[in-house]
Amino acid sequence: MKCIYVSTYLSLSITMGWGISSPSQAQIPSADIIQLAGRPSNVGHPREGTRRGGGSRGGVCDLPANVPSLTALMPDTSTWVEDVTDEATEVVFSFTNRAMPDVWFYLPYSLVASSRVAFTLKDTSGDTLRRTQLDTTGEMPTRPSIIRVSLAELDLSLSPATDYHWYLTVYCESGPPISVDGWINYQPDNSLEQSRGQFLVDTLSVLADHQFSSPDNDVTQPAWRELLESIGLEDITDAPLVNCCSFVE
Repeated sequence: MKCIYVSTYLSLSITMGWGISSPSQAQIPSADIIQLAGRPSNVGHPREGTRRGGGSRGGVCDLPANVPSLTALMPDTSTWVEDVTDEATEVVFSFTNRAMPDVWFYLPYSLVASSRVAFTLKDTSGDTLRRTQLDTTGEMPTRPSIIRVSLAELDLSLSPATDYHWYLTVYCESGPPISVDGWINYQPDNSLEQSRGQFLVDTLSVLADHQFSSPDNDVTQPAWRELLESIGLEDITDAPLVNCCSFVE
């Protein structure tokens, strides 16, 4: 299994995936850019989500106390505003500049052949577009790792300016399942160019692809760490980034 470990050295490079050719030619959004004043104007009616899953549930989901729980690598947009009227509302959301983006997750479990991990995508009306399951016959994490669900591999293309609701659910064999969920919106025309810090999933994909192709790169690894720290996920910055995992219907 190929793992890329995130280093502790801090540096900046790489933007979203808008035609970059090398890490040194652009800058990754800083924390100041990501923590924008105001939520995206076209999120529409409230879109609640869950960025962190619950604690230990037994079976494969039984975790030591010091291991972070299942996590979606998404910002909580309630942190984008200083005056939040409903502090209980967690809006887990990212724009994407790609019709078939990746969605990223920290998976803290040591999976076995009998493990069940499901990814579901629904439209705004709540209708299920695709429900898939981790292919346990292939390579999969055997320890806490960061993985991606590739909508390109699933041949799932998003329509522009539409909110999609995704879910990742881990079935624990003992006790109820653990799930995280959130929203993604495809903006193909760069109409939100001034808010590129909100295109988080694209930034993660660019950084990950560079890490997989150049594992010894001393720029992309610290940029990955800084990006996670900037959205409050500093407790998973040392998790290995694993180039694995297929989801099938």
